[in-house]
Amino acid sequence: MTDKLKNTIINYLNKEYSGHTLFETDKEKNYIYSIKDNQLIYRYNTKTKTIGVNYNEIWSFLDNFMGLTPEESREVLKEWINTRHDWEIFMVCSMNLGILSVM
Repeated sequence: MTDKLKNTIINYLNKEYSGHTLFETDKEKNYIYSIKDNQLIYRYNTKTKTIGVNYNEIWSFLDNFMGLTPEESREVLKEWINTRHDWEIFMVCSMNLGILSVM
């Protein structure tokens, strides 16, 4: 993946998901959730330092439309999330996250 493609994807993700909200819940204390329009975008496990990214919303776009490999998707998503948050991230993975159901 070229730097130009990576920057194009990060700019797209910033534009598309700029209105997200972060929240935590007493129900699952080790997680920080990112939500936009009642859809979970990603969740961060503060204990294991892993990010689960919504497959249907983001990961499949990177795979199917942008043609990225799983490793390239992990790389660009980690960089994108690191530009938004000061989190230590060990791993990025896809998850089947759906309608907000943790509240």
